Amino acid sequence: MLSRPDHDFKFVNPRRRSLLAAVAAASVAAGVGASLAEPASGATADCGADDALTWFDTTVAVTAAGGSTVRVINDRSWAIAWSAAARALRTAPRRSREHYSRAALASALHTGLSALTTGQQEALDAALAEALARIPKGRAKSEGVAAGAREARALLADREGDGLDPASISPQIEVPAPAPGIWRPTPPALSRPTTAGIAYARPFALESVEQFRPAGPPPVGSDAYRAELDEVRSLGRLDSPDRTEEQSFIAQFWFTSAVPLLQQSLRRGLERTDDLADRVELVALFYIGQVDSQIAGAETKYHYWHWRPISAVREDPDAPEPGWTPFETTPSHPDYISGTSLYTGVGQALLQALVPQGPGRGFRLTSPDFPATPRSYSGWAALGPEAVSARVLTGIHFRTAGRDALTLGADVVGHAVHLQDDLFG
Repeated sequence: MLSRPDHDFKFVNPRRRSLLAAVAAASVAAGVGASLAEPASGATADCGADDALTWFDTTVAVTAAGGSTVRVINDRSWAIAWSAAARALRTAPRRSREHYSRAALASALHTGLSALTTGQQEALDAALAEALARIPKGRAKSEGVAAGAREARALLADREGDGLDPASISPQIEVPAPAPGIWRPTPPALSRPTTAGIAYARPFALESVEQFRPAGPPPVGSDAYRAELDEVRSLGRLDSPDRTEEQSFIAQFWFTSAVPLLQQSLRRGLERTDDLADRVELVALFYIGQVDSQIAGAETKYHYWHWRPISAVREDPDAPEPGWTPFETTPSHPDYISGTSLYTGVGQALLQALVPQGPGRGFRLTSPDFPATPRSYSGWAALGPEAVSARVLTGIHFRTAGRDALTLGADVVGHAVHLQDDLFG
């Protein structure tokens, strides 16, 4: 969803323009990991491009096994490691570019992920050894290894103290006094707000955390607010007679699965991109967008402090329902904006812009909670609207919280793309 005319996503560097064309059809696999390692059907990728897919799957595995339980910390690991790889690949000499680039990719990701994950050194060492064994010995290989390690160490040092550590992102924060429209702790846990400190972290690309702050939710009592309240009251309640079986499945499909669903979507994009450097920069931009959007999203949440549907329905002055319960448990932070819709907005906008799809280029995604029931999508543009609706159908978000999140995600990642040379050059 490209919401602003100035976000045309044109690459500054002409060498990257191959990303602007759709490439040969990719085989569609369901899931992330070993089953996704199959090469794209009919692909015409360069000799080293598959290295990006292999390292993508490795990064999925090691961050899942040795990363954090907090999403933004894992996304930071992706952003640092893959940005370092992108920088190293841009130093490749014209001669022997392939061997240098493949070695630089392996070295940067090994160095970065070794520092950013726990208990994964053996797996990372094995991945590095396997990757380097496929590259012929020579000066290009050794210089590529040195470049990758150098860029990773430099970026790790630069991001030290960026505010995206566990202690910084979950500070004690004062909650505003209860008032109509203002967030308050929600049942059953009635917990204080979580991860508010993300709003104070240092972005990768944003000039300021409020740079693309959205306009805010509809005012309480307005017609727009009333329409959204009625929608979530009806469709998002635990015992809703109005929510269809398909809608219930969509709500549950997305509820705990945003990370694997978006990783699968990104991998589909990589399969349809035919150059190693393009693939690496696509991953780096994706995760820079994810981190920066979470920083901007946290700033937005704690700027507006908008209450959740469970509070709004139970305390509705016109038609209160003290026993109203959402289909899924409400997270402990404000409604506006929706995190899942924000993450999806980043992924949808980036893939739509850089990996356009022609007719018949659909794909399937699989939720870990429903491995035998994948969902089919006609294109990248189908992701955002479904993610927004899913949060309404769970009863944990108003619709505007999702729609504005898609726009914010697109704005944030569009800004990163415009700064691509500054980020990787």
